Amino acid sequence: MILTEAIIDAATLLQVPEITKGFSILALYGTNGFTHEHTEAIRELKELKEVVLFFDGDEAGTDATKQIAQELKQINDKLIISVVDTPEGEDVNSLSIGHEPEIFTHLLENRKQFSFSVETSNEKEKILQSISANTHQSTINSQLKVSPDYIFYETSELQITLWGGIELHQISRLRATLHIQLKSNIYAEFRDTVDLYSHSQTEKLIRQSSEKLEVSTTIVTHAITELTKELEKYRQQKREEKRQQEQEQQQQNKDIFTKEQIQPFRILHL
Repeated sequence: MILTEAIIDAATLLQVPEITKGFSILALYGTNGFTHEHTEAIRELKELKEVVLFFDGDEAGTDATKQIAQELKQINDKLIISVVDTPEGEDVNSLSIGHEPEIFTHLLENRKQFSFSVETSNEKEKILQSISANTHQSTINSQLKVSPDYIFYETSELQITLWGGIELHQISRLRATLHIQLKSNIYAEFRDTVDLYSHSQTEKLIRQSSEKLEVSTTIVTHAITELTKELEKYRQQKREEKRQQEQEQQQQNKDIFTKEQIQPFRILHL
């Protein structure tokens, strides 16, 4: 099977008989357009042996190749995942305009198997850098924007609003009413109320929202995971602040009570 980055790319390849003889073709909806439907379609192909990623020859295409290769591996770890080396600045459709159809068979014949070992090493380094950066950032400023009526959180792709905030005193659950929006399309949105400490509810939220927004489940998973961590830190901070206030109030009341009790004693003593 060949995965293309866009529908027009898939339509272009379908016009090349030499390709359709040996491959089925499936289109994504852009670099972030690997949806739940794609996952299910690939999972149902029990005889599928290889998936060829034929994306644009640019940075976005390279990043999408790495991301989707990882997702395919999770769907079926026995799949052979290959990558077409698309010329820089080109895509499937532009290649069809500037070249003869033989360009596609040539590129496919020279495709290379995706190397997970190299990617894993690179990803580990990125994760360590990200953890270091996030740790520093969290110590100086929370990523949450808090108002009396809602809590706001955003990533590079998504905006998430928690209407009504969260419970501060109930720590065995993390119930929230979420409004998730795609930053690139304000009309792509999803709403639901879930307990973020419930695995089944969170999994359902990720699956349904990624399907509705037409984005990768990886993007939503990362956003919900990081949001949950931020909410935990925020709740713990507010609980600590309340404890301090209560202790200060108790101490103040104790001091006042002591002075009130001491005064009559001094009068009697005199």
